[in-house]
Amino acid sequence: MKKAIYIFLSIVLSLSLLMVSPRVSAATTNLIANPSVESQSGNMPANFQTNSWGSNTPTFSEVAGHTGSYALSVTVSKYASGDAKWIADQVPVTTGQSYTYSDYNQSNVPTELDAAFVSTSGAMSFVYLQTISPSSSWQQTSTTFTVPVGVVSVSIFHIIYSNGTLLTDDFSLTPSTQTTPPSDPANLIANSSFETANGTDPASWNRGGWGTNTATLSYVTGGAHTGNRSIEAKISNYTSGDTKWYATPVAVVPGSTYTYSDYYKSGVPTLIVAALTNTNGVDSYQDLTTAPVATSWTAYSDTITIPAGIQAITIYHLLNTVGVLDIDDTSLTVTGTVTTPPVTNYIPNSSVESGNSTGPTGWNKDNWGTNTAAFSYVNGDAHTGSRSTKVTISNYASGDAKWYFAPITTLTPGSQYKYSVWYKTNTSPSAVATYLDAQGVSHYFDLSILHTGGETTSSAWQQYSSTFEVPSDAVALSIFFLINSNGWLQTDDASITPYTPIGFNEPMISLTFDDGWSSIYNYGLPLLQKYGFVSTQYLISGYLNQPSYMTTAQAQAFQAAGSEIGSHTVSHPDLTTLTSAQLTSELADSQTTLRQLFGSSVAADFASPYGSYNDTVIAAIQQYYQSHRSVNEGYNTKDNFDPYDILVQNITTSTTPADVADWVANASAENAWLVIVYHNVNPTGVFDDYTVSTANLDAELQIVKNSGIPVKTTNQALTEINSQL
Repeated sequence: MKKAIYIFLSIVLSLSLLMVSPRVSAATTNLIANPSVESQSGNMPANFQTNSWGSNTPTFSEVAGHTGSYALSVTVSKYASGDAKWIADQVPVTTGQSYTYSDYNQSNVPTELDAAFVSTSGAMSFVYLQTISPSSSWQQTSTTFTVPVGVVSVSIFHIIYSNGTLLTDDFSLTPSTQTTPPSDPANLIANSSFETANGTDPASWNRGGWGTNTATLSYVTGGAHTGNRSIEAKISNYTSGDTKWYATPVAVVPGSTYTYSDYYKSGVPTLIVAALTNTNGVDSYQDLTTAPVATSWTAYSDTITIPAGIQAITIYHLLNTVGVLDIDDTSLTVTGTVTTPPVTNYIPNSSVESGNSTGPTGWNKDNWGTNTAAFSYVNGDAHTGSRSTKVTISNYASGDAKWYFAPITTLTPGSQYKYSVWYKTNTSPSAVATYLDAQGVSHYFDLSILHTGGETTSSAWQQYSSTFEVPSDAVALSIFFLINSNGWLQTDDASITPYTPIGFNEPMISLTFDDGWSSIYNYGLPLLQKYGFVSTQYLISGYLNQPSYMTTAQAQAFQAAGSEIGSHTVSHPDLTTLTSAQLTSELADSQTTLRQLFGSSVAADFASPYGSYNDTVIAAIQQYYQSHRSVNEGYNTKDNFDPYDILVQNITTSTTPADVADWVANASAENAWLVIVYHNVNPTGVFDDYTVSTANLDAELQIVKNSGIPVKTTNQALTEINSQL
């Protein structure tokens, strides 16, 4: 899980909610079925299953146990990303209740515990619990956590996220002492003055921390602000991350204002962060005012208004540098109910004016691959205000670098939004949306690229914008405005706003097929004829009459049935990697060949292989073709239409007819031009990741037919659109 979340912007778990340290409970009821994995079901331990993701090779087996005959073993080789683990069945838990998990383990590499929570809506969220050091002999690891609001069940993942071997056995999950209610009814924080103990910790409080540092968390007797007990956090060696005590999350009401306060002592400035949990159990974070140095007990206070969609809050008063922090007499109270103004920009601190020496509040910096990235929080050069962000790459071989905002959890799945940002640069930026689904898996999709020629002008601020639809399974989303070459990029005034498209006179649908596979003729043409539909066939001219591809006669059969012949290059290369002469050859020679075979009016429209293009490629395409279609997702409407960036919806093996029905309904509601991209057609639908089964294609064409929306070739749709612009 660690690597999954780190891939997701290195942010969602970089401030993980509910992180705790080992503490053994006196409770005796073990909620994990088959805890010593002695009961077998076939060739697997009962109530356990295997799981892995990312780029690695896992091997799962059962070996001699810590007790009994069996323990669970997972070995990872060829590791590049992701993790592997054995997973116990989910078990029911109670909101607000503390639980203690333990297991016996051996490993030759560091491993990790994560809690996989399932909410009342069925959404899954993940919380980092603890990193475990390697051990050549059996060791017991124990950790205690409190169940967040809205969670109904949990499974604890003990994961391995590098090359190595992990053995686990004798699992336990038991209820701990119930949380202590607040002594002050107005104070929502339980055991707010730490006077009630639960073993060696204050009741209703948890230990947390992440990153590379040497931290000590203490439950102090004597010297408190009031009473006899307080808490202390200390860091002696620091590279990254933080350490903190934190209270059990409390339920809150969106639109209401809350005041957090405490008394603290610290020889260094300390941070206060609100961890906000939405109705799907996904966390976002908001910085409060920084607490300055205080050599004696000093009052801290700040307010926060709860955004829409948030159901619970936890306040972290944390230490993120070498030093000591003491805290006592915490409080969280309702101070007023407000009417939340309509959201006009979903990105907090969008103009990056608020921040500290490390960067703007709510923003993060990240790079991956082989390059040298330098990040700057610029003062005195901005599009508006005085602050902006800048990233510079040198020694580039691969990867990218970017500043990005913390993932937004309040966007509505299925709704459309407009993203924009002001920038200066001396290279070519790209925009990529990244989102986390309810299972904690990260996904990415490209937004429109810049191809106006302006991106190489570094002296003046210019604006990039693109529209996008929030995927139906997204629970948190951010956008990377990045560079992936040597150069620099400076950004300011980013925004995500609700987007209402301006439609055409009527909706339209185009069915496009790429590559010219013979399966499109064998299985696709009969279905198109069944429903009386035309299509656009983007053919690779050099692949005609080759094995697995259409013959000239088969492509002519499409043409005779009213379909359009479009160009998809000569040999299907990544056009952005070619020399100028090679690029010209792929564009011009393909068009020439197709016109010789199918007539002088064909190949007016072009689709780029892999959807890969840049400013240079677009300029070359414009010399030969009236349009360009990539694989950038979206709907084409009057206000966003670009004939050289035709937006599409992509069919993959995981696309369902229900997905297509949603696309069609959206096009109908918005009078949009929906362009659907197909590739291979196969009776089983398993040829590759972009194959559609004949059954699904039949069902999808039936949905299009039932909608009554006219189906047009790309050329026909462009003719209709041009008459309206």
